[in-house]
Amino acid sequence: MGAFHLSALVSQPLFGYLSDLLNRNRLIYISGTGIFLCCFFIFLSRNPILSAGLGVLAGACVLAMRTLVIAKVSDIAGAETRSAAIAVCFTFGGVMGALAPLLGGYLQQAYSYEVAFLVFGLSIFIGLGFQMAQGRLGINTAASRGT
Repeated sequence: MGAFHLSALVSQPLFGYLSDLLNRNRLIYISGTGIFLCCFFIFLSRNPILSAGLGVLAGACVLAMRTLVIAKVSDIAGAETRSAAIAVCFTFGGVMGALAPLLGGYLQQAYSYEVAFLVFGLSIFIGLGFQMAQGRLGINTAASRGT
């Protein structure tokens, strides 16, 4: 767990800096794809050292995603609702942070930790699909501009 959070010391400032220079949507896709791939390869791997390394890399991508999502919400929300939108984002993150260990613990006991990572990775993959569909449909004009 310490290595997971230690990786944030690198990923959060780096992706915060990059999100000011590059397309935020693209960085969200890159980070989400990194999470999915790490989780998928943890599922396939039977090497605990490789799995631990991939877990740290997945953690770096998860924590980078936090920075990117906050920046994206700030771009989308108007000035009068920005704080409320960020609060909703953090509330959702808190709920997921509370439920994920329960679901992950159940999946680990019922199946294996590899299956728990696969389910997490697939949930990220599905979320990226929804975001891509939303962008292609032009549902959110700020998102479709790529800011």
